[in-house]
Amino acid sequence: MPETVDAPVTPQPEKASFFEDLIDIFGAPAKVFARRLDRGVFLTIVIFTVLALVLAYANRGPMQGAIDGEIDRQIAKIIEKNPAMTAEQMSPMRSWMSFSFTYGIAIGLPIYFLLVGLCVWLAGKIFGATSSYGDALMVATWSFVPRLVGIVLIAVQGLMMDATTIRGIFKFSISPARFFDPDTTSMAVLGLLSRFDLFMLWQTALIGIGLAVVGKIPRGKAMGAAVAVWVIGAVPVLFQLMQG
Repeated sequence: MPETVDAPVTPQPEKASFFEDLIDIFGAPAKVFARRLDRGVFLTIVIFTVLALVLAYANRGPMQGAIDGEIDRQIAKIIEKNPAMTAEQMSPMRSWMSFSFTYGIAIGLPIYFLLVGLCVWLAGKIFGATSSYGDALMVATWSFVPRLVGIVLIAVQGLMMDATTIRGIFKFSISPARFFDPDTTSMAVLGLLSRFDLFMLWQTALIGIGLAVVGKIPRGKAMGAAVAVWVIGAVPVLFQLMQG
């Protein structure tokens, strides 16, 4: 009678709590992405959005001078094109701009995750990944954690520096945009330079690691897909540069 051999058992990823994954994403990201497969990402999106809103609220004071500088530049451009506009007419616009600069990114975070997830999924397919859109959305969401750290760093910088002398939001970024004068450099150029922000590049690397895990492709191909996602994100500012 022939000897029977048991089929090999695929090892299941170890389980960990949300807070353990939040810590491990910095030191063992591949394990986090493996553990988060098929666990759903909706609650994580809600938590990250709420956290971003809290951080945005906390950053109001430290960033106010920089935000006012950006608004003043935008208002000046509008008045230059429409010299007949009065201060009363500009007041609601100024209030809306202030709210948008302060809370816009946090409020739009769920849509951002959906769009980045789509880009991760499409780029992954081009590079041979087998991941679903849900897997790509999970990678897009968890890879954002370093950006949350970057928001905390903004508050720290604001507390350590005289925010009233910082006349531009890009002065808080850890990117080449920090070193350019916002009064003489176009918003498009600053936006492109800001994409080389340390935390955004960190996010891009995490996307590559996550895509390698969920898409079952070599790390090199996954990093190529992650770079493609970064380039897609730069398209709007590149288009703005081309428009002059």
